[in-house]
Amino acid sequence: MRSCLLSDLLSDITLIEYNGNLNVEITGITYDSRKVQPGYLFVAIQGARENGMTYIDDAVSRGAVAVLSGVQTPKRRDISWVTVADERATMARIACAFWGVPIDDIQVIGVTGTNGKTTVTGLISEILAGCGRVARIGTLGMSAGDYTEKSLLTTPEAIDLYAFLAKAGEEEPVGHLVMEVSSVAMVQRRLAGIPFDQAIFTSFSGDHLDIHGDMESYFSAKLSLFRLVDSDGWAIINYDDSRATQIIDSIDCRYLTFGFTREADIHPIKTTLGLDGTHVHLETPKGTVNLFSQLIGRVNVYNIMAAVASAQVCGMDTALIEKRVKDYGPVRGRLEMVCHQPVAVMVDYAHTDDALKAMLSSVKDLCKGRVILVFGAGGDRDRSKRPRMAAVAASLADYVILTNDNPRKEDPQQIVAQIMVGFPQEYKSLEIELDRRKAIEKGICMACPGDLLVVAGKGHENYQIFADRTEHFDDREIIMECVDKWQK
Repeated sequence: MRSCLLSDLLSDITLIEYNGNLNVEITGITYDSRKVQPGYLFVAIQGARENGMTYIDDAVSRGAVAVLSGVQTPKRRDISWVTVADERATMARIACAFWGVPIDDIQVIGVTGTNGKTTVTGLISEILAGCGRVARIGTLGMSAGDYTEKSLLTTPEAIDLYAFLAKAGEEEPVGHLVMEVSSVAMVQRRLAGIPFDQAIFTSFSGDHLDIHGDMESYFSAKLSLFRLVDSDGWAIINYDDSRATQIIDSIDCRYLTFGFTREADIHPIKTTLGLDGTHVHLETPKGTVNLFSQLIGRVNVYNIMAAVASAQVCGMDTALIEKRVKDYGPVRGRLEMVCHQPVAVMVDYAHTDDALKAMLSSVKDLCKGRVILVFGAGGDRDRSKRPRMAAVAASLADYVILTNDNPRKEDPQQIVAQIMVGFPQEYKSLEIELDRRKAIEKGICMACPGDLLVVAGKGHENYQIFADRTEHFDDREIIMECVDKWQK
């Protein structure tokens, strides 16, 4: 069992105040009082909705022997208590020390942007796996080789991140860490102290305004990742995005750009798109790269370019890049074809207006018939994007079925009403079916040969969240059940 003295964990930490024995033995660290075991250090962090100070008594009752908090007067004198200026930054440093992770020896690649993070991290991980052990963290969880862990957050708290890295490196040292970096994680300083070798910017559009308040604050959170990159590191930037120049003007490190514009460092010379995959020839600083990818659509060409840029910065051989990209299968829930016959049905995680636009624009070029779209909007999330999503759907889809998408504590009828505001009055190719299963079944029943049904919003998720319950619900499973029923 791992253990060390509290004083050793705090050896290079500036303390504001403390009481009790700093030489107490620590056998674990957590910020969640429910996970406390005897001998643990409990870190009382200020979260988005909860204040850890509220749970100190619960932590102590479960066996916590020490508490670390921000600048607040210790509430109990019967345990060791340390106050610091920044409890989150301190938590990251002591977590790294407790689990003994050699973070300076790991090449850390962070991917940020409103859309594309999961696919880009997956591609980079696949390419880099050709030359050593790669750890990957993001929406789909945490993994390294065959070792996997679930994660409730796209970018985990420092304690969870370092605990995972310690386990991931037990069999073989981790050489690269590729992670999705959310804007919320940057605001909450979850990645404090991590030296990033690369920061990749995929795209920027409206989302999470319920958290950040306005677009500039949201962008500032994204931009803050690039300030964690040293001068000898790299920024990799989508040059076609309107925010690219702002990033370039703000960074102190080297950078590469990618995009369809020929002014980008990496850009396509020739692109062939199809429902079976994508052929693309890229012009790069290291010569032409000829690729076939199982990923589909124009939006994935951007993701491929970002991954190629990252791999080249890491010194990967062109032939290996081409092979690893070809071997990389469709990303779960991202432009994923669930079936081709007797009807073509795809699921996608698009849950913002920009993601819907990119996805629908991509598939419209590949579809001979109509594009039928099933989508909704998540409850208790940014409401400003709902009418914008409707405007995109009306302009790019041939028929729309509005339905539920994790309504949470909101009234599904109200969510739909807010979406409906964005549809033009003359748009009539629309119906509402709040039962998501029935909505999918309706889409399948109305699809003809050559049409494409897209079920958007949930992607990889296998649950549906309501105010009083969470139910198992996987769009892909429902699609196959409906297709089987339709065939019979």
